[in-house]
Order: sequence, then C-alpha cells, then structure tokens
Amino acid sequence: MKIKITAIAALAASLAVAASASAAPTAAPAASGGVTLNGPAIAGMCVLSQGQLVHDSMLGKAIATRLGQLKTSVGAEINAEATQLQTDERTFETGRASMTPDQQQKQGGALAGREQALQQKYQLRTQELEATEQKSLGYLGQQANPIVGSVAVQRGCSVLLSGGVVAATASMDITTSVIQQLDARVQTYAFDREHLDTQGAAPAQ
Repeated sequence: MKIKITAIAALAASLAVAASASAAPTAAPAASGGVTLNGPAIAGMCVLSQGQLVHDSMLGKAIATRLGQLKTSVGAEINAEATQLQTDERTFETGRASMTPDQQQKQGGALAGREQALQQKYQLRTQELEATEQKSLGYLGQQANPIVGSVAVQRGCSVLLSGGVVAATASMDITTSVIQQLDARVQTYAFDREHLDTQGAAPAQ
C-alpha cells in the first residue's frame, strides 16, 4: 500500500488567495491595465469597482488578513497529519516483510482508513474556508451597500455599473468615495472558521 497525499501538499498555495480575489476588479483605474480615460462623463452613469472596494478598504484588508491566518492554520493542521501518515506508511513498508498476513492486512487497512479520513478532512476544511470567505465578504457587502446607495444618490447616478467595465473616466467612478465612507464606518471584523461538520454549531462571530 502506498499513501499518496500530493493534493494536500498544495493546500496552502491553493488557499493563499486573499479575499480580494473573490471580487473581480471592475472599473478601477488601477486595475485597468494602465488605461486612462479622460473623455466626457456619461450623464447619470456611474461605476463601482468591487475589487478595489475589497482590496483597498480597511475592512477588506482586515478580512483578507484574517482569512490568511485561518488558511495558514488549516494548512499546518492538514500537512502535519499528512507528514505523520507518510512517516507511518514508510515504517509499515519497511517492516511488512516480517509481518504475518493478518498483521499486514490489519495495519495496512488502518493506514488506508487514515488516508481516507485525511482526504475527507482536507475537502471539509476547504469547504469551510470557502464558506468563511463568502460570509466575511457578505458582511463587507452588508456594510458597503447602504453607502453605495447613498453615494450614488448624491452623485445623481441613474445607472450604476459594477462589472464588465475595463476603465471609466474618473468623474464616473464612485469607488473612492465609497471606500472613504466605509473606512469611517467600520475597519475590522472578527470571525473564525465556519464549522460545517458540527450540526448546531454557533455561527462565527
């Protein structure tokens, strides 16, 4: 029996993307590939970069930092178990020649069970981190949405675009104003990893 945990070794890398990656940049001059537009603004049309909002706001940065901490913790947990499992597998392979068939079957089966359990834990932790990221970004959206609406009204927006825009003239972009007001309203958000394996578990705070 040969234990293969190659997918688990990539856990930290696959989950190292900050929260800003969950919202595609839209309409932010900094995310437009260097494109600068100075044409006349279209009356009543405004744009909002969700990516810039997440990336540049104090709340977005706090969420990204916390998500990074949780992902690092999960990576350490999974990789520690994978390392121990691989060590035990090598010990088994070294000593199996001196074992009886019954011992080989018993110890080999136990290792196979641990491997399966570890793969399941890896999948569960991945889902938990995804759920945590979605929830934390949802909180940011809850805090930002009233501000977006208020700024849009103040700027006289009749159309607000938040996706599919490569670049827009600066006077149409309300992102900076939204970030400034969001920073004044809230800067931090404390939360822990969601636990999908525990029914009735209290939600992350």
